[in-house]
Amino acid sequence: STMAYFPSALWLLSWTLFVSENTGPVFAFSTGESAFLRHARRPTQKTIVYDSSISTGEPQTTSIKERLEEFVASTNRGRSVTDQDGESVEQLLKKLDSFNEYKEPTRSPLTAGSWTVGYTTAPAPSNGQLGPFMGIAQQEINLDDKTYKNILIVPPNEWLKASLNAVWEEWDGELIQDDAASIAKWTGKEVTKQGSTNDDSDGNEETQSRNPTKVDYGATCWRVTFEKLTISLFGTPIFTKQFDKGTERIWRTTYLDNDTRIVRAGRTGMPDDEMSFYMTRTKN
Repeated sequence: STMAYFPSALWLLSWTLFVSENTGPVFAFSTGESAFLRHARRPTQKTIVYDSSISTGEPQTTSIKERLEEFVASTNRGRSVTDQDGESVEQLLKKLDSFNEYKEPTRSPLTAGSWTVGYTTAPAPSNGQLGPFMGIAQQEINLDDKTYKNILIVPPNEWLKASLNAVWEEWDGELIQDDAASIAKWTGKEVTKQGSTNDDSDGNEETQSRNPTKVDYGATCWRVTFEKLTISLFGTPIFTKQFDKGTERIWRTTYLDNDTRIVRAGRTGMPDDEMSFYMTRTKN
């Protein structure tokens, strides 16, 4: 019954008021990985090993997608993943990236429409988790007015829904300034300098010295600006937050076709703080 949801609704409202002050990238907010999330991301018992021996041509992309879909199921959309599985998924994503036929994916009409997040390395709520509630994250893109919505739906019957309204523009290559603590909270890695994290990634000096007059960054990247977050319960808005001016992130599209899209989303424009999003066309 409807009454059964009220205790959860009261808890949700309290939680929302807290996390709304901790704005993070991609969806809307991020408070870091809580004890609950660390528990939720425990290693799964099933480990799928990536096999690089795949045939060439269109059958290869189909095979890669089939393997990715296995990970979507076995890792609970990336919310519970072993280090080995995470590395395997990243290999598959990069392999699929290598078959991208669109040199200007952000300008392609295929980008428009609704996309469902199948797998992501991002923390909640971008991974479809809102507090203790497991849902599905979707993205609706309108190319005509340069707007989009990030939507998180919790079943059954979409009783709980979070919607982030935002606008986008082509990126000119200028890095977004962000503080080290926020970047570290987002990536889970120690930050050693602006836009760089302390991991095994190679530094990219070319990225740090972007020259918008020579490189067409807008062909693959958007600078997105968050505008408003709305959380609804049974279709009725219970919380709305207007974002401060300049709450921006960078999205880099690395693969696009009729039914699949891969985006690397980050806080600054540097590759070190990007999170991977594997999305498929939303089915009606």
